[in-house]
Amino acid sequence: MVDLLDSNALRVGVYVLVALLSLWWGVRERRWVATHAVDWWPFYWFMSAALLAAMGIARASAFGDLLSEIGREQARSGGWYDTRRTMQAALVIGVAVVWLLGVAIAVLRVPPRRRRYLPHVILLSTIIAFAAIRLVSLHQVDTVLYRRDVAGVRIVSLVELGLLAATVLVTLTTARFPRDSPALERPVDVQRRAPRTDVV
Repeated sequence: MVDLLDSNALRVGVYVLVALLSLWWGVRERRWVATHAVDWWPFYWFMSAALLAAMGIARASAFGDLLSEIGREQARSGGWYDTRRTMQAALVIGVAVVWLLGVAIAVLRVPPRRRRYLPHVILLSTIIAFAAIRLVSLHQVDTVLYRRDVAGVRIVSLVELGLLAATVLVTLTTARFPRDSPALERPVDVQRRAPRTDVV
């Protein structure tokens, strides 16, 4: 069980599952929008599915590890390998700041008709930020993520699986199809709906 939870294959499979789930909800939501007066955004689910599928492929191919190794080789050839941690720490802080600003702007600026996507947006952006931090490969962060474990399962596996599981739950919650609600109706063209008064 421990080996399964810590395996790369399990995380790849969960990425595929979440991507397919997003794709399915996108198709369902597009059909719903076509037959109901709701102002939803099915394209969001298709975009999410593409991002999650790409991250699953990167996980399966160890693309992130390859990029990290390329970065280390560049540091060695450039002569700044011994001082790279300052730059890496700055990048990690930069990723965290961008994520926090993005979440804050989304919470404050997303219009009401798009708020149903907000929990999924926050989790998806967190998964992307977590991948970016792993890609930077700061030694102190790597020590916590890859060399420490809980009941034999590495921290990196637990965090990634936890984020993906939360994304599944949020997707299932967000993509419910309630009865028509005035808050979700598209704005109606008043002139088009107004009765004609020039007919004798």
